[in-house]
Amino acid sequence: MTKLEINYIQTTQNITEEISILYCISNTTITLDQQSFPVKKGDILLVHPGIHYSSLESLDVFQFHDSLFDSLFISQIADCRIIYDFIQSKDSNTKDYLFFSMGKNKEFLELLHILKQELQQSDSYTSKLIHLLSVGIFTMLDRYRPQSLIVQNSTMIASNRFGKLLKYMGDHYSEVSLAMLAEKFNYNPDYLSTRFKEITGMSFSSKLLMIRLDESCRLLENSEYTVEEISSIIGFKDKSYFIRKFKESYSLPPAKWRKAHI
Repeated sequence: MTKLEINYIQTTQNITEEISILYCISNTTITLDQQSFPVKKGDILLVHPGIHYSSLESLDVFQFHDSLFDSLFISQIADCRIIYDFIQSKDSNTKDYLFFSMGKNKEFLELLHILKQELQQSDSYTSKLIHLLSVGIFTMLDRYRPQSLIVQNSTMIASNRFGKLLKYMGDHYSEVSLAMLAEKFNYNPDYLSTRFKEITGMSFSSKLLMIRLDESCRLLENSEYTVEEISSIIGFKDKSYFIRKFKESYSLPPAKWRKAHI
């Protein structure tokens, strides 16, 4: 293995040539293949080759060459199911990307910073450390995936059946139910409930609540909708219940959270 198995690129192009991590170094709006959404400093996008992206001045790019993903690397991340499937599907016709909210995860960002520093080295330890750091980065993305993966801003691996299911859930978060999802994808609801927790690390209801609250934060920051309107938009029938669940997750009611973040 050589140092060139990963390239660090600082805002020099707008299409990924390899599996890449786009690291957001400032708050902005990014466009990936005509899909636009706001991002914050520290957000991470894991993208397939061939993805067009914007906001070059707000991104650091790490390109992981095919040679890095040898049998040893693959064996080390084989239990990280969604990440494993993402890497294995990189040559499919559908180009996918996964969006992770990692700005508050100091461990992960420090690991990415160490990788960036190591890519500037060239001694006898460099190759081994690059491999170890890369395994660590992909593994940590999977470790924190239940809390950090923003399904509604990800394609969710179109070639993967469960990826399609999660993407459908992210696209229809305001109305979807476990029964609806089971019927849509021809699952028994009880079986789907069990498999959902095995794969995502949380129950369907917990994941749906997380998606809705994540979306409420984006609307609070980037729109002029009232709290009551946002509650309805994201699928809550009871505004007071929305406010209570929001405060449980973010330690502030929505109105105060909005004032603190704009």
